[in-house]
Amino acid sequence: MSMGIGIGIGLPFTQNPVVPPTNADFLTPAILGRFRVKARHNGKRVVMEPYALYRSNGTTFLNAVVIYAEAKRVRKFKPQDFDISTLSEITVTEDPFFPNWAFNPDTILPQIIVAVELIEYGQDGQQPNAGSLVS
Repeated sequence: MSMGIGIGIGLPFTQNPVVPPTNADFLTPAILGRFRVKARHNGKRVVMEPYALYRSNGTTFLNAVVIYAEAKRVRKFKPQDFDISTLSEITVTEDPFFPNWAFNPDTILPQIIVAVELIEYGQDGQQPNAGSLVS
């Protein structure tokens, strides 16, 4: 039986690093597409409707409405701010949500990275310029 040792010459790891996705990378398409996300917040499961990512004092925050929390019963559906470093296991669902007008992007300007687009409806309940259905 023989053994051999081989030396390979290739590109060093610093030439082509694989950068893992950040929490912001997962949350951005959910915000733009208005999809709920499942995650763990400080280790507890939550389901959220993400409204905006913004930076403040060097920290990135998620502004979202929690609709389910394993830690405690949700009593108010209002936008809250979460340091995204406290979130893990983020999964974007295929469950869309309708943005709540309680979200006010003016309160977090100009540090917004990305925010959900609010939809205005006319007095008749119809979305302006909604187009028409083609059958």
